[in-house]
Amino acid sequence: MAILTINQHKIELPTSWNSFTKKQILRMADYIAKFDITYFKVLQMLEIVGLKSLKQKEVSIDNEECFFFKINKDIVLLSANDIKFISNFLSFLFKEITEKENVKYIVNSKLSKNLIPHFRFKHSKYYGPADALTNLLFSEYIHALTNYVRYCKTQETQYLDKLITILYRKKKPLLFIKKKLPNYNGDIRKKFNDHFIEKNSKKFQKLHHKYKLSILWFFEGSLYFLQRRFPFVFNGEGSGNDTEIFESFLRLTDKLARQDPTKNKEIRNTYLYEIMINLDEAGIKYEKELEYYEKLKSNR
Repeated sequence: MAILTINQHKIELPTSWNSFTKKQILRMADYIAKFDITYFKVLQMLEIVGLKSLKQKEVSIDNEECFFFKINKDIVLLSANDIKFISNFLSFLFKEITEKENVKYIVNSKLSKNLIPHFRFKHSKYYGPADALTNLLFSEYIHALTNYVRYCKTQETQYLDKLITILYRKKKPLLFIKKKLPNYNGDIRKKFNDHFIEKNSKKFQKLHHKYKLSILWFFEGSLYFLQRRFPFVFNGEGSGNDTEIFESFLRLTDKLARQDPTKNKEIRNTYLYEIMINLDEAGIKYEKELEYYEKLKSNR
């Protein structure tokens, strides 16, 4: 967090994605779908700082436009440069890309904290995964990543709806009893069933875009966290051909099961992080073996 001082008011400014609140991330998702980046940053800054624009006409001080705002019960005067300076604290939200001499900005999510742990939609409540997807099964991850990649490729919302369907589910029936059982895993969501993805995703077609975007950013930020946490798993990852991603994960499942097809179901029902830890350790071992053989070659 960074501290901003306006008159006697001290305000904490977020300097990372995980320091946002649920209200702030939802408002951000709402703004970004409606406004260009400059106006978005100003509106989001006002939301975070708690500044309310007043209808009083701006004034010119030292040839600079200044605007009236209200913070708590006090009225403050900020110049255009002040507003621009404060808004630039939100630059970490975006990544700058240059294409054919044109600069564009895309959202660069590093949000691994689930700020939307649940939401209510059409008289039902849906619950999401833990922070950084730590309670996701490998099978959930396969399907979620497949639909995420397809959404990025096509921008068709049907794939985003499927991603949300995979991550967010209703509460388990008779949960108060299951919590007392020795095999309770702490996940209150209904058991994942890939046969109902298509059917269940259709109910999220009318879910507000601010929830869809917030969940998308959480998933993207969690992928970033996974890549940082398990570098050897993602090192040299393929070309990103989304049409083959599901099949490639099935082949990976076979490899993990050491070509024993009876273990495939067991692998897919293993927690994602257990798989990642095993793969990362195998990657580290492989790198060390390569270094060892390279030393042998150099000593010849």
